[in-house]
Amino acid sequence: MKTMAITLVLLAIIAAPAFAQQEDDEAIDESQYLETVEIAPSIVGGLEALSKNVVYPDTAVKTGVQGMVIVRVLISATGRIDKASIERSDSPLLSQAALDAVRGVRFLPGKAGDQPVKCKVMVPVKFRLK
Repeated sequence: MKTMAITLVLLAIIAAPAFAQQEDDEAIDESQYLETVEIAPSIVGGLEALSKNVVYPDTAVKTGVQGMVIVRVLISATGRIDKASIERSDSPLLSQAALDAVRGVRFLPGKAGDQPVKCKVMVPVKFRLK
């Protein structure tokens, strides 16, 4: 009984951030994020920083799955990721790994004139077996 109670508490702790994220996603007004800006947002450290965060899922490696995942990212005027979601994926096995990789990098915000602005960007994450 004690083990079951501990397990339930751990599950509640693990699930809480997922519920909080879901609530945050609902509160975001995507119409406030620009699609076209004078200076596009960029990943701090470039694609090299992104590639260091990519962890190829074991199941995808074992089954030989390769492909591209396009992650749609809403970036705040400070460069923080407000929301990341899958725009397109060649395989569901790769989707979460792509989201995790993108969420693990920092962005320089996009700019309209001299002012940092909220904007949308698509980030391609390529999975290729060597």
